[in-house]
Amino acid sequence: VFCGMVGFGLKMVHVNGGAAYLNTRDPELKKPIEFGGNVGVTLINKAEMPVAVNVFAGAGYVAIKDTTANAQSVKVLNVPFGIGLAVKPPMSGSVGFDIWAAPRANYTSEDYSNVGGEKVNRFGFGVSGGVNVNFMQGVGIYGALDWTTFASKTTTLATYPKFSPLYL
Repeated sequence: VFCGMVGFGLKMVHVNGGAAYLNTRDPELKKPIEFGGNVGVTLINKAEMPVAVNVFAGAGYVAIKDTTANAQSVKVLNVPFGIGLAVKPPMSGSVGFDIWAAPRANYTSEDYSNVGGEKVNRFGFGVSGGVNVNFMQGVGIYGALDWTTFASKTTTLATYPKFSPLYL
């Protein structure tokens, strides 16, 4: 997976957008590009406080297509929304860092109608966490981990393993 993001932030609002190129293992699948973005609103973030709190919502979309003559595809839309919590250790100089966690709820719509299935809507929960290193010039380096769980349904990406993100 190769991805890139761009963002714009003001004192109370930030907006991010990005794309990810998924290099599939299956030669019959086109290399899909996932698009996504989010918006966040800062609730607490004062220089004298070592914590920050925000709320956020986002959306991501990917269509996974095969290269055969009938060009089957699975379309997935994911909409997360939640709260972000950050600890900001005091730093001096031109570099600062945040340690953060973001519990959230997820709504996902998976459309299998092009591969003989149905459209499935699911709700789930997840949490992300990471470290942000920020430089005074507005450039940063970010690392994160993510975990998500969904209520099971009879039709899932596992039913169509060729289109499964675990297989990609």
